[in-house]
Amino acid sequence: MQVAKLEKTNPKTQTQQFLLFPVAVGVTTNAKGLTLKETDYLTNLEYDKNLGNKRSQDSYLLKNSKLTNLNKWIQTALNDHFQTTFKPKHDITLSITQSWCNKSEQNEYHHKHHHPNSFLSGVYYIQTNEDDQIEFSVESKNMFQIPTNEFDKFNSESWWLPVRQNELFLFPSWLQHRVPPVQGDKTRISLSFNTFPSGILGEELHLTELKL
Repeated sequence: MQVAKLEKTNPKTQTQQFLLFPVAVGVTTNAKGLTLKETDYLTNLEYDKNLGNKRSQDSYLLKNSKLTNLNKWIQTALNDHFQTTFKPKHDITLSITQSWCNKSEQNEYHHKHHHPNSFLSGVYYIQTNEDDQIEFSVESKNMFQIPTNEFDKFNSESWWLPVRQNELFLFPSWLQHRVPPVQGDKTRISLSFNTFPSGILGEELHLTELKL
């Protein structure tokens, strides 16, 4: 059983607040960045129109031999995030399934969505503007709306995070996210991907075992 850690204390009343069941979003920076060949390949793909921006025609980009090094780096970061956040009892690996690029030009945006048929998803930023962000959100289960003077971890249903070139974001695939319209001069380009586990899920004793 996990013991909850104290998040903050009200000094006037000594009331303690605990943040329970947090959602882990991992952010890793690729210190080496992309090579010129990788950048050239990813910035010159063929695209189809999406709801608010454009999506690459190729939806298995990380299987391309031109992106072998990037694929290996992402896989390492993915495994580290999975082991850190889930601490699996059995030997489980995550395999990248589909992977595609998103291109958003000035005033284009990425609509709110999540990723079905996936366990963890990721976004690697290839080209960004200084003020680019990503918003994560959850569906409210509170039937009452209470206006607040200050948003924090306890009363927010959405959270904006700044994004930078060569940063990788990893998050549960069920987590809703969107990207606002591009305000800067650069075209925002990102590479997204889905994953699926293989190994032993559940427990034989509990009749929940699933071998994948």
